[in-house]
Amino acid sequence: MRRDLLKRLEALEIVAGKDDDTPRAIIRRIVGNDLEPLPVLGWLDNSRYQDPLRVMRRPGESDEDLQERAIEEARARRTDKRSVPCLLAIVEGSPCAVS
Repeated sequence: MRRDLLKRLEALEIVAGKDDDTPRAIIRRIVGNDLEPLPVLGWLDNSRYQDPLRVMRRPGESDEDLQERAIEEARARRTDKRSVPCLLAIVEGSPCAVS
């Protein structure tokens, strides 16, 4: 590849970013005394302090499907597309489990 084209390509990659290198979300699970993750009822994205996103489990929904749905909903709400949502697990007894 020509050197000038390579430099232009590298400049574009810096501006646009590489999706493969950027995490889709930061997932924070809560563990019990036995250091095992507690069952997840839903996910909370509190990045918008006045308007938090709470995604609760639907009947019959798997952990993986719930997590994927929460990530997609949180990513859709971002105002800065370079930001990465940070999701906190909602577990039984946590204050955010109450609707």
